[in-house]
Amino acid sequence: MSNPEPAALIDGRRFLYDARLTSSNGEASCAGCHVGGDKDELAWDLGDPLGTAISNPNPFIARPGAAPPPVFHSMKGPMVTQTLRGLANHGPMHWRGDKSGALDPGGSAFDEAAAFRQFNAAFIDLQGRESQLDDADMQVFAEFALQLTPPPNPVRNLDDSLTPMQAAGRNDYFNQPLNRFGATCAICHALDPAAGFFGTDGRSSVAAAPNSPAQIDFKSPHLRNMYEKVGMFGMPANLATFDGNNGDTGAQIRGFGFMHDGSFDTLNRRLQVRVFQIPGGDTQRRNIEQFVFAFDSNLKPVVGQQVTLGPASDSAARTRAQLLIDQALAGDADLVVKARLWQKWAGWLLQSDSLFRPNISGAPLWTAEQLLTLANWEGSELTFTAVPPGSGYRIGLDRDDDGILDGDE
Repeated sequence: MSNPEPAALIDGRRFLYDARLTSSNGEASCAGCHVGGDKDELAWDLGDPLGTAISNPNPFIARPGAAPPPVFHSMKGPMVTQTLRGLANHGPMHWRGDKSGALDPGGSAFDEAAAFRQFNAAFIDLQGRESQLDDADMQVFAEFALQLTPPPNPVRNLDDSLTPMQAAGRNDYFNQPLNRFGATCAICHALDPAAGFFGTDGRSSVAAAPNSPAQIDFKSPHLRNMYEKVGMFGMPANLATFDGNNGDTGAQIRGFGFMHDGSFDTLNRRLQVRVFQIPGGDTQRRNIEQFVFAFDSNLKPVVGQQVTLGPASDSAARTRAQLLIDQALAGDADLVVKARLWQKWAGWLLQSDSLFRPNISGAPLWTAEQLLTLANWEGSELTFTAVPPGSGYRIGLDRDDDGILDGDE
């Protein structure tokens, strides 16, 4: 069977996983730290005491009384591994934005491909390769990496609605000036899915780093994976901000928590530092925390959900199938249906007119009622799957993407 993946994915994937290509002795690949294109839940201090400071050309969010720092210091301090998923539309890379297209002559800070190509030096500095990848290979790697996408947020309701706490937190996030400079959360952490912004628009801000005092310039990070960082419990007191609880807190799931160095165990505690002024106290902080845990992602929550209907299916299964139909009609996913009919696999794709197109050329369209009738018969169970928008035709009707519908082959 042919592989329907885009050539950029097929050609670029090897540079993430193949240690023979990316290190001197075949022991180190990018996936060693970016597991599955994500992160290893560790912090690394990759500063260079022999390095030189370089200019910081990135755009900054204006703040009263603060000027953007002029350089990136070569000493970084500990910083947790960031995910490679969702780099597109998010400008400079690394916690400080020190991989930036603006560092190229005449380049732009919002050129993510140029920023990613600057990681080429890491093959020598981190992985011991004798030379960098050639320009063509690095461009292929960049094209692959910029297609990596975060998964749907598993915390958010499948119909994309918010709980009362999450809704209250979202309102505060966008509308309440909760820091001491009178800005809302959304000023630094832009959220505009239509523009491709999920917590950042690529600009940087000036914020002190308690454990890395030399670092005061940070790119505003995205917030799509905050729910993944839960699991470090307890931390020492900080007299300038909050009380600690560094006693026995039970089993630890992760060794690092929130912020660039993973030093905060919870988002609630992070919201207690002096830069924030949250009049509603713990209740308001927890509302904001719950919204951030349910933060918007590139794919809607329903994507990837599946249910099979047969003669023994209960009302919950049928309700789930209707939910998938409704969300697909709302544009949040494509919906495909598969069944075994007459010793052959049949497939349908839900269209915007609420009719299901079968995978046989010229065959009549089906209504939902007609399709659901099949589920009443043993052996013709229906499996509904919500797939990413734009992928339904291939998955439902033409799986090898050769232009011939599956039912005609």
